[in-house]
Amino acid sequence: MIYLGSTLCLEYSELVPVVMNRDNFYHHRGNGNLTAHGVGGNGRKVLIEYESMPSKYKEATKEYYGCPYIYASKQPILQSLEFDTKAQDFYHKYTLPNGIKLPSSNYNLNGKAQINYVQRYTECATWLNMLIRLVNDKAALKRELNISIGKFWETACDMIKTKKVSLPATPKRLKIKIKYYQMGGYEALIEKHKFGNSYSKKVVGEVAEALLKELLSLRNKHADTTIASEYNKWAISEGLKPITPEAVGYWRKKWHNELILEREGMGKTYTKLSKQGKRKRPSAPLLLINSDDNVLDLYFRANGNDWHRPVLYVVIDAFNDYILGYAMGASVTKELVKEAYRNANRHVMELTGDSYCWQQLQTDRWGISGKNTTELEHFYNSMGTFTPAGLKNSQAKYVERSFGTVWHTMLKKLFPNNYSGHNLTAKQKLNPDNLKPTYFPSIDDAPEQVDLFIQAMRQTKRKNCELTRQQEWVKAFTESEKSQSKLLSPEMRLQIFGKRHSYTNKITSSGVTPILLGEKRIYELSQDTIFEHIDRKVQVIYDDHDLSTVLITDGKGLRFLANEYKLLPSAIADYEEGDKARINHLLQEKKIVLPKIQHLIESRKEVLQRAKIDAESRLKAGVLVKEITHKDQMLITAANNGASIEIEPESDEEIDIYKSILNRN
Repeated sequence: MIYLGSTLCLEYSELVPVVMNRDNFYHHRGNGNLTAHGVGGNGRKVLIEYESMPSKYKEATKEYYGCPYIYASKQPILQSLEFDTKAQDFYHKYTLPNGIKLPSSNYNLNGKAQINYVQRYTECATWLNMLIRLVNDKAALKRELNISIGKFWETACDMIKTKKVSLPATPKRLKIKIKYYQMGGYEALIEKHKFGNSYSKKVVGEVAEALLKELLSLRNKHADTTIASEYNKWAISEGLKPITPEAVGYWRKKWHNELILEREGMGKTYTKLSKQGKRKRPSAPLLLINSDDNVLDLYFRANGNDWHRPVLYVVIDAFNDYILGYAMGASVTKELVKEAYRNANRHVMELTGDSYCWQQLQTDRWGISGKNTTELEHFYNSMGTFTPAGLKNSQAKYVERSFGTVWHTMLKKLFPNNYSGHNLTAKQKLNPDNLKPTYFPSIDDAPEQVDLFIQAMRQTKRKNCELTRQQEWVKAFTESEKSQSKLLSPEMRLQIFGKRHSYTNKITSSGVTPILLGEKRIYELSQDTIFEHIDRKVQVIYDDHDLSTVLITDGKGLRFLANEYKLLPSAIADYEEGDKARINHLLQEKKIVLPKIQHLIESRKEVLQRAKIDAESRLKAGVLVKEITHKDQMLITAANNGASIEIEPESDEEIDIYKSILNRN
């Protein structure tokens, strides 16, 4: 408060919001109900004449400050205060014995008022500094306040009480507080007893703490009452104080981070405590995909069991959590995983018109050795760069977050009769009385329901996006060269995603004739392929959604695509477009066989002639010993390679044989 001439005025900060709120002030000022001087801002003050205010606000002022004229006479002491920034910095950084900082906000997370201890202790230090300075410097006291030392203590206590400073409001107790402050400094003002509880006083000693931690760490998670009872048996025998179940609960929460590994396991420890590296989503589709299993939250009737829940294995694109593929089964198997990826490949073909593959994939570590030795690892690595998530680290996969609110909202909306419920919070759990097996569909209906669910999920929208996930995915794919950089050839696609026939077939003059999906099929081979590989055992790799083309391989170097054979019409009247050309081509291929064989015979005879070997003469000579045969083979081999060698006979008998052969020739 300050005098403007002879008129007592309140400063704006003394009136608002202590006596009236801001809206009331401008309302009364505009209506002329009070007199104010100045406009405020940029360091300018607004002064309000005390006597001009409505009577109810004058009374409110007296109630808060006491008599304003007396308060004004004591106010010069406030001008001697110098804000202690060092104290503020000290209290901001100070750490309490329990490891936490001093509260530095006027409101908690729920918006409720709380004590700002940093502000409180800084204000106390500022006041104590002023008191110590003026008491020790009588000249300054006389110069600044022009009052006696006795009057100074009285005025200081009155202002401490009016300003609600957290210091004693009597000279005797205030002087004691100053002594403590001078000895202990800033820390002496901290009321440490306010930041703890009596529980910590009862568990004393290294052994007591270790025992209580061990009891709390047991995987069975015993009730606090049970643990308190067991601990107290030991404590009493050792002459220590017993504890209550509430004390056990306090320590369980306090030691949570240390106990979580033993109580909850590695997975929850990683999820709860491990530092998360925030990542940007892939910039385009097919750069990174995730896959994982989910026990579907739908009940079905299966084999006499009214409460059967199938497993759904899902492949999603991390670009926008779009479901590319899925497969359903009773449990997670290697074949179920593969079928989900096959389904994803077919869906990409439906959306894009071709077999584009993903560049990187991430899964959990089920079926993984880490050394690329398992069947699933070989399968994953054949598709792209395989980066499995860390052990028990579900945070690494986007797919984990896909099984959340949108997922369950859709299940609840589509299938109210057999939706099993959401166990995130008690409020979202279903009433078990409404889950009646008589309403559950048969497991035979599961494929239809799952397909309906997947299609609905693909049409959901991301937050702040006008397009559905499917529309967003297609648009981004079309605009991205990265997404289109990995196009699979038909042969490579079947090699990665195809199913291997359960047994081998032989190449015959009819081609390859496996039984696929319970039906015998014929796959046409070229005449050259039949001639070169007839009777060779091969395996058929196929796509059960498109049997028109298969991959045939012997597991070694032989590998080629074959198309399904279309029977030729025997009646001319049944000819369709292209049939005549096919018949002519087949007839031309038949003509290849004899010339090919004749050419091979001529080539062989030419080789023998160059090597001067007559097989018939040798047979007639009646002597075809092992050494001579071996030398003939050497001659033939050399002749085939365009070389010639000289072989010396080793016996008279051998010389006679060669002479007889030469004479006949």
